[in-house]
Amino acid sequence: MTYFSNPYDTPVVREIADTIPRFSSSQRKIAFYILENIFEVATGGIEDLAAGVGVSTASISRFVSCINYTSFSNFKQALLQAFRPPFVSDSELPEPGFLGIAGLSFKHAALAVQKTEQFLSVENLECVINLLSQARTVYCMALGSSLPVANIASICLAPYCNHVRFVEGGGEVAVYRLNKISEEDLFIIFSFPRYSVDSVRFARFVRKRKARVLAITDQPGSPLVPLSDLALYTSSGHSKIPVSLVGAVALVEALTSALVERFPEKFADFSAFSQEFVPFHYFEYSRFNDDESSE
Repeated sequence: MTYFSNPYDTPVVREIADTIPRFSSSQRKIAFYILENIFEVATGGIEDLAAGVGVSTASISRFVSCINYTSFSNFKQALLQAFRPPFVSDSELPEPGFLGIAGLSFKHAALAVQKTEQFLSVENLECVINLLSQARTVYCMALGSSLPVANIASICLAPYCNHVRFVEGGGEVAVYRLNKISEEDLFIIFSFPRYSVDSVRFARFVRKRKARVLAITDQPGSPLVPLSDLALYTSSGHSKIPVSLVGAVALVEALTSALVERFPEKFADFSAFSQEFVPFHYFEYSRFNDDESSE
């Protein structure tokens, strides 16, 4: 299967763009809507698309047929292919042995960061910064192999948000930790294939409490996307390990950097506060001072 680093470089999108001059006026309207809302169309239903354009579902079906897709479902799958995680097979290994395997892993990491950057738009970044800065409490949660990145997010965001809480573990413990979440709060949920059923359950639980949901996941086809107010995408594919978190960590650092840029006064406050950490740091000269004092 072929993957694409740019959703606008997929065969289905190119086909739509190339056929626009031959479309009728109503079909052009559908085409332009799809090109402007690729994520939403790829994850929504035919009724959603028809309502967004202001046409009937029959018109959507005819449009799909015009670009040689037998059904809207097949059309959606073609759109989703652009957002699936890239996979580099072992046949592309540049050299044998452990060094070659390590080199391939670095290649995955670089590809994941590159793809994550491509998915992050100015509009989405602005929305996330607003959500983070306005939330009474930011809850960071992940389950399974995604758990470490939620912990990293809680540490990185803590100095620049009103209050940040790391929701560790699932089941009853997570329910206790989320029991006070409300419409004033933001819930950040990280989940990558294979998606955790509990991640979906907790996203639904949080939505019932009217909290905002930010999903950080791998593609618009993720089960968390329909449950979120906003979704950010990062590549998690790897040929040797179940899930790569490099892209997700890079995204967290990017969001933190954007917060620092938006609120320099908070960075200044945290820098001043960091002086309190000095007694806990190790300095080379302090060891010599201790040695001298013991003589």
